[in-house]
Amino acid sequence: MRKRVTLLLMLACVICHAQLSQKTINAMTWGAKTKVTFLVVDYDGRSVSNANIRIYWTYDYTNKTKKCSEKTSKDGMVVLEEKSRGTFTYFVEKGGYYKSQGEYSFDVRGETRIKGGRWEPWNPTVKIVLKEKRNPIPMVATAYLAGVPIAGKPLGYDLEAGDWTSPHGSGKTADIEITYNRVVTTNTIRRYKSTLSLAFPNPHNGCYVVKKEDFSAFDKPYEAEPPKERRVDFILDGTDEKIIVDDRLDANEVLVFRIRTEVDDQGEIVKCHYGFIDGPFKFATGPAKRLRLKSVFNPLSLDRNLEWDGKGTRVRR
Repeated sequence: MRKRVTLLLMLACVICHAQLSQKTINAMTWGAKTKVTFLVVDYDGRSVSNANIRIYWTYDYTNKTKKCSEKTSKDGMVVLEEKSRGTFTYFVEKGGYYKSQGEYSFDVRGETRIKGGRWEPWNPTVKIVLKEKRNPIPMVATAYLAGVPIAGKPLGYDLEAGDWTSPHGSGKTADIEITYNRVVTTNTIRRYKSTLSLAFPNPHNGCYVVKKEDFSAFDKPYEAEPPKERRVDFILDGTDEKIIVDDRLDANEVLVFRIRTEVDDQGEIVKCHYGFIDGPFKFATGPAKRLRLKSVFNPLSLDRNLEWDGKGTRVRR
């Protein structure tokens, strides 16, 4: 009985907010005929045969789950025809590739999503990208989880050592300069604003921020592109009750960098190193000025490869 009441409340919320048709509500409650084609492709769009795919879905209000485990055809396909409530969760894996996962749901808005007792569109193709393992290599992974020595002043940070440069740490090369500031005002309410600037003193160095490909176990780009910025600023602004602005590097982002760049007389790059700072890149608002910075450094000069195999040197501060 309790389940039925909960279900009715959930459906009432759905009706109020999405203005669903009665046919759609019925399909989301009791299920409807469904046909979906899952197409597995590699990063370049070529079909992947013989990949293992597991698909899960519920077929009525009891939330009981059904499962389909199949291998993709020579064309990279698995066709599923079942009764469902319109949402599928899938997991795909194959030797030589990184695991992928995701979810597909029929768009429930509008009057034409259910026709003749079945979900429309009938037999849509759901493309799943399975990233191949191209050239995974060991790199230098560092994690700094401590305080900023001094606020309001640019401090050198070594991305290979994962530490500040002298006199604040053991780092030898100031790959980046980090400046942390925190301002607190107390009028009617207490408000704080924390900023962290990340700058590249070498004019040939820099970075860019990109979204992670979170569908894959390897969610970074395969290779680094040329840097776009020599400075990025992150802001956290709010009160004790709420956060007003938070544009720090979040868990779905990665900052790709190029450092230690040297050029010849013609301006051609003869030496450099690439790597990335893995989000979330957090800095706290309190007096301790704590910083969370996790980075991966490719030790091979001129190598744009970002495909870290999880091995190599690990440093934790």
